[in-house]
Amino acid sequence: MTAVNTQKYRFSSHAVSRLAAVLLAAGGLAACNSNSDVTSSIPQDYRQRHPITLVQGNQTLDVFTGRASRTLDPRQQDDVRAFGRDYMQNGQGPLIAYLPSGGAQGVNEGLSGIRQALAGGGASGRLQIAHYQPESGSGAPIRLAYAKLTAEVASRCGYDGEDIVPSRFTENTSNRANNNFGCTYQRNLAAQIADPRDLVRPRQEGPVDVKKLLAGIEKIRKVEAKNELRPDGVTIKETIGK
Repeated sequence: MTAVNTQKYRFSSHAVSRLAAVLLAAGGLAACNSNSDVTSSIPQDYRQRHPITLVQGNQTLDVFTGRASRTLDPRQQDDVRAFGRDYMQNGQGPLIAYLPSGGAQGVNEGLSGIRQALAGGGASGRLQIAHYQPESGSGAPIRLAYAKLTAEVASRCGYDGEDIVPSRFTENTSNRANNNFGCTYQRNLAAQIADPRDLVRPRQEGPVDVKKLLAGIEKIRKVEAKNELRPDGVTIKETIGK
C-alpha cells in the first residue's frame, strides 16, 4: 500500500507541474491580449489638435521711395510687379496704397513708379489711395495692401512644459502622442499651399483636348509590339487589321 500511495503522489506532482505550465502560458496570452488593447487604441489625431483654418488675411508690401527719381529701383520694381500679379490671381477687395502723412519726401515720385510697376503685373488702374500716420516723417514707406484668403494654424507650436517622456505609468501605457506632435507639420503645410481652397474642395476638371487624345490613340495603333511581348510575333497593327 505504501508503494501505491507513493506512485499516486508522484503522478499527482507531475500533473500539478503540467497544470502550472498551462496556467503560465494562459497568463502570458492574457497579458498579450491586454497589451493589444492598448497598442490598437486610436491615438488622438494631430489634424484635430492643430487644424488648418481658412482666414481672411492682409497681404502687405512696404515700398521705400526716394526723392531723386520717379521710378523705383529694379529690386522694388520686381517686388511690386509680383505683388500686382498675386493680387490679380488671389486678391479680394481693393488694392490700397497707404501714403505716409506729414509730407514725407519722395511720396509722389514713388507713387508714380508703383503705378507703373503694378501695370507691369497686370493690376493697372486698380490702386486706391489712403493715408496713415508714420512714427517718423522721414523714410516712411508707401504700404501696399489687399485682402487674401490664407491658410493658418492657430496653435502655437512648442512643448509648453509638457514632458514628452511621461513619468506616470498610466501616461506611458496610453499609447498617445504628445500634444505638440504634428503642429509644425500642419503649419508648414498651411504656409506652402498655393491656393488654400484646395484644402476644402478639389478643382473643377478642364475640358478634354480631343485632338491630343486622338493623336495618342493613332500612335498606339501605329506602334508595333516587340517580339518578346508577343510569343507569336504578331504586331498590334496586324491584330487591329483583322
